[in-house]
Amino acid sequence: MFRSLIYPWFRRGGSCKRCPLDQTVDKLGLAVQKKFQIPHTRGYTLFRGFEDGALEPNCTYDGVKIYVASTLPELLISLKYLQASLKKHKLTHVGFDTEKETLSEDIPKKDSLYKQFETTKLPPKKLALVQFATKDVCILIRIPLVFKDIQDTTKLFVFPSELRAFLENEKILKVGVSASWDSHALKAEYKLLTRGVVNLDRIAKSLGHGTTSLKSLCIRYQVGINPLDLRHKQWFQKELSERSILYAAKDAIAGYRVYSSMKDQMDHKDLIFPSVRKRRRK
Repeated sequence: MFRSLIYPWFRRGGSCKRCPLDQTVDKLGLAVQKKFQIPHTRGYTLFRGFEDGALEPNCTYDGVKIYVASTLPELLISLKYLQASLKKHKLTHVGFDTEKETLSEDIPKKDSLYKQFETTKLPPKKLALVQFATKDVCILIRIPLVFKDIQDTTKLFVFPSELRAFLENEKILKVGVSASWDSHALKAEYKLLTRGVVNLDRIAKSLGHGTTSLKSLCIRYQVGINPLDLRHKQWFQKELSERSILYAAKDAIAGYRVYSSMKDQMDHKDLIFPSVRKRRRK
């Protein structure tokens, strides 16, 4: 298992002579498995036992069931629902968005010690939520809580292959306004690579639209969604309010519907970011 985690390129098939480093990795993996009582599996398959069961939607909006995933089982089950919806409706794109927030403990306190160093620059915001939406399913992944649950449950610091395979699947387009920035945030904070990202604002510019915000695109294409203006965002609190859930879900649902409406007016092959190319094999 650990050999495939650290050296996945060794599993391309064919026979080769085992090197001393390879043997050391296997011994280390067996020792860690024995200490933490982790079942011997290949790759990320040890997560597959968590996807059994059902998950009730937290709320619904305009016929779309919204699921909030805060744990590893909730992540795997909600991903299963999302992929089932893609297959059922024969879809090739999902609405994609993220939410960020500055943690309260990262903000400097305004007391006498900070007066002489007072500045208007705040610490960088951290990724708190990742949203995906289809025609009838929307999932909100509370990624810091899911990652912590994975560490507590399996003693590993990796995401399941189901999530990575979904993000890296170029055939499923992830569409949204400034979606490339959302994909960069996933890569920077959690080393998750997202392929097949489509920026709706770039498409809108190529079609000659004057304004490219999500709200203006919703009005232009009459998708029946008016994104909420939620000022006091608290994405890191223990439980999300229904208004916060709807705010995050509407962004992803709106992205899905806007792309569905505009895709007949454009040649999206030239507007995918990053561009889908066949990578050269060394």
